[in-house]
Amino acid sequence: MKKRITALLAAAAAALMLTGCGDSNPAYLKNITASDYVELCDYSNIPITVAAETEVTDDMVDNYVNYTLSSDASYQEVTDHDTVENGDTVNIDYTGTKDGEKFDGGSATGYDLVIGSGSFIDGFEDGLIGHKVGETVELNLTFPDDYSNTDLAGQDVVFTVTINKIEQLVTPELTDEWVAEQDISNVSTVDEYKDYVRNQLQTYYDDDYRTREEEAIADYLIDNCTFKQDPPEEMVRRYYDNMVQAYSTQISQNYGMDLDTYTQMMGLDSDSSESSADSSTESSAESSSDAAAASSESTSDAVSASAEASESSDGAVTEDASTAATTVTSEEISSTTATESSDSASEASSALDASDAAGGVTIGSALASDSSESSSEAASIASSDSSTDSSEASSSSSESSSEGSSEETEKIYQWIMDDAEKIAKRYIILQAIADKEGLNLSTRELKQQLSNEAAQEGYSSLDDYLKDEDASNAYREYLMSQNVMDWLLDHATVTDEAADSSSSDASSEASTEASTEASSASAAESSAESSAESSSASN
Repeated sequence: MKKRITALLAAAAAALMLTGCGDSNPAYLKNITASDYVELCDYSNIPITVAAETEVTDDMVDNYVNYTLSSDASYQEVTDHDTVENGDTVNIDYTGTKDGEKFDGGSATGYDLVIGSGSFIDGFEDGLIGHKVGETVELNLTFPDDYSNTDLAGQDVVFTVTINKIEQLVTPELTDEWVAEQDISNVSTVDEYKDYVRNQLQTYYDDDYRTREEEAIADYLIDNCTFKQDPPEEMVRRYYDNMVQAYSTQISQNYGMDLDTYTQMMGLDSDSSESSADSSTESSAESSSDAAAASSESTSDAVSASAEASESSDGAVTEDASTAATTVTSEEISSTTATESSDSASEASSALDASDAAGGVTIGSALASDSSESSSEAASIASSDSSTDSSEASSSSSESSSEGSSEETEKIYQWIMDDAEKIAKRYIILQAIADKEGLNLSTRELKQQLSNEAAQEGYSSLDDYLKDEDASNAYREYLMSQNVMDWLLDHATVTDEAADSSSSDASSEASTEASTEASSASAAESSAESSAESSSASN
């Protein structure tokens, strides 16, 4: 959950550097003298410690390929047997009646039910075992006395169930035909696809390493430079407004809700989340490559979140039936990939462009939609125990949300404001270094870069782009920041985190040994002195 929030905020921070804010008089770096605001520390040879670069292995490539294949899995009708067995996934139509009348939530068409999952009330799933595809079965059942829907609790009902088919989840094989269906430019064979995955993963990890280096540099500068005065309020507000706008847009697109609702739903703890988000947020504001990675990751997470949201969106539905449907799907998909590969496969998914390689995105959304349509009608058949627990948990959550919603909203906006101020300070520091070291782009270089960006953003000409002062100046700042970061990294002393840790451990061990030896020597010396004194007294 926090990972989703961090990824979205990171992408939002990155976007603010490349989009306008709509302020009629924004405070850009070109309008201030950076040295008036900050006294620079010695940045000539900044010492930083980061984890070593990641080299993509064959296992990492295979893990991602398996992950993508499993995401493309689909249900297919079973042909080797037509009698329902425990563990089968059956597609059914059913209608529930009480005293001869249909009751709300008791009917569904084309519902996929895993026999033995326990997602429906006692007797429903067992009652289908042994019956054949095409049969219509009448089940005389009784809802539990403690069932959450009091109108049905303890009531006798009849379910008329038609067994349409028995299904199994089938994962496609990695073939040239499957690769061609992914529609990736210049990739049509298995070998080309694996090379593509390897290159994309390596690019992701290389960008990630660069980002971690930049984060370490930025942290050093923030910690060691001294600000003579706070950044201009207009500048902080510009960053803040853009972050809120970009963040809200992503939340709306990915989750279909506004920022306030999302904050309340997630129950964000700003204190615990801030530490994990600070570095990611700040670095993303100046790194377009990190923005791509963050956006890709949030796209991947958004699929899961979209499924979760759609499966439980109907207010009249208990969560049990929809949860059961998705749990089984997840379990069957995960069985196609080794357990130990799941973390790296999930991480790898954020590295690849969703439209090119994450084939599961489209089918995942479709599965979520299908599950939502079916589960929305299947509510009242869910297991009584979990239904009761779900109802109680939902009630408790609702009360808690109501009480803390205002506080949570204030937290998230204050968190964004704090990050906006940090970003402003960071860019002021970088601008001061650029001014001192002559690292600002020349007029010719800047014009060329702006021309390229104008074309990429769809402007008819550079002049039209420059008229959009918001966008062109924000991009100008981004280019400056990358120029300065390149210079700082060229002059920095970078230590491998693992090597530094080993060195610290060795130093600590040596220190401990020296201390022990010193203590032993001291004890021996004291013993000798005591013995001598005792001998002297005896004489």
